[in-house]
Amino acid sequence: MKPARYLGISFLDGKLQCVEIEHGKKVTVTALAETHSEFSLSTFGKDNQIDEQQLKMMSRELITVIRKLKLTAEYISFAVPTSTVFINLIPLDMSLGTAEVTKYIQWEFSQYHPDVDPKDMVFDYHTLPAMNDEAHQTFIAAIPRSLVKSLQKLAASVKLKLCIVDIDQFSAEKTLLINYPEIASHDIALVGIHKGQVDASLIHNGEMSDYRLFALQPDELPTKVIREYLQYIKSKFNSKPEALLLHGSQFSPNYVVVLRNETGIEQTVALNSLRKLRRADSLPPELVKDNHRFASAVGVALRTR
Repeated sequence: MKPARYLGISFLDGKLQCVEIEHGKKVTVTALAETHSEFSLSTFGKDNQIDEQQLKMMSRELITVIRKLKLTAEYISFAVPTSTVFINLIPLDMSLGTAEVTKYIQWEFSQYHPDVDPKDMVFDYHTLPAMNDEAHQTFIAAIPRSLVKSLQKLAASVKLKLCIVDIDQFSAEKTLLINYPEIASHDIALVGIHKGQVDASLIHNGEMSDYRLFALQPDELPTKVIREYLQYIKSKFNSKPEALLLHGSQFSPNYVVVLRNETGIEQTVALNSLRKLRRADSLPPELVKDNHRFASAVGVALRTR
């Protein structure tokens, strides 16, 4: 089969993270880039739309990266910030038919956003694995339909085929599982540290079994809410993760030292997004070193459907 290249894009703190991956006999990271952006997707809420002028701005920025790095990707995928989507965990009777499930999820969304028509959102849901005697929970996500359409237009403007629109924290989950197969059968806490927020997930037997978003106060350290999340996991699931992997634009090596000492989790490390992936020699060393910033972009570029 002819190799195909996929471009993964994430939007962190006013920057674009770009990763090109070739899928052939071997999976190879062929390009890494990070560039300042005049447009920050994370500043847009669930009710906002991207206008034509902003689309042109984003298109110019992407074209500049593509030309500068001489990228040859055929497909493009986007990892959007959690601030642009609606996420919740709910109990859901999976014996319900598809139409009934859709109706219930739309009703659940309306309880939080009564002024938004559910028809203006694109919904997805996934039943999470039960831990201990806990009832099954269902993860639901809703992305504004206008945002999906805008990203479709953006892909077309740079002459690439749109593959996937995903949520950045869950794209990072794909990166973790590919790069750390030896710990996939254990409980792992995956934490994204970003400007003003922390995304925290529990990976159980290779699947997400819990997710929480924490808004940070101006003087609040991420380590505080990470400890709170670990305490929550202990009380809810009677589980202590065997590994704590950190990623994101606001990650600091100091957090590794602090959390390792305070939690007793020896496997507290920065997520190495390239650990098990073949890499082109041309990748910038400074970006390879800080590849935890690219966890979400790598995750969507690894997916081909």
